[in-house]
Amino acid sequence: KIYLQFRHTHLTGGIVANESPPLCRYLHILNDIAYYGDITDSGQRFPNRILQSIPGSPDSVSLTFFDDIEDALMGISSTRNNVVALGRISIYRLNGAFNNLGQGAISHERISDEIGCISTRSIVRTEIGIFFAGNDGFYFTDGFQLIKISIDLDETYARLTRSEEQRSRITGTYDRLTRRIWWTVQEEPTDTDCNACFIF
Repeated sequence: KIYLQFRHTHLTGGIVANESPPLCRYLHILNDIAYYGDITDSGQRFPNRILQSIPGSPDSVSLTFFDDIEDALMGISSTRNNVVALGRISIYRLNGAFNNLGQGAISHERISDEIGCISTRSIVRTEIGIFFAGNDGFYFTDGFQLIKISIDLDETYARLTRSEEQRSRITGTYDRLTRRIWWTVQEEPTDTDCNACFIF
């Protein structure tokens, strides 16, 4: 399914009126456009909202330039000019954009409605795609498909993600020289910090 969101926009001299960006938990910039995720507007939090900045002005927004996904947002990334929103339950690709005249729209399309992201810090962007910790393993997406890359680690991964603390502590980074992704994990719920690594 594709979900569309259209909102009326006020114009000032043909150019959309702009405001300062709202408080947000997630921020991603692609091609001079900023995407603010899980925003707070006028004291109200919108955990599933993504707000697009005015093109060419990442620090200026119109609060009408938004799209709401179906579940709580865990992060925003991009691959090959595709913006990807990672939710707790599903993974989405954002389609379309608003221009600086207020024309256009953003829609989202599910890449997967069965797999979500369990740790914001696990999201790793590389030149070939996005990697992250999912519900039942580590995953890769190019913005169109989702591939599980830890198919032989199901029991181990289940042990590493038993508690919310374990899940939230999974942290990833990319070594461009060796083209390896490193994830640190907390082996037991009773451990006080990350104490093991998984390398892809």
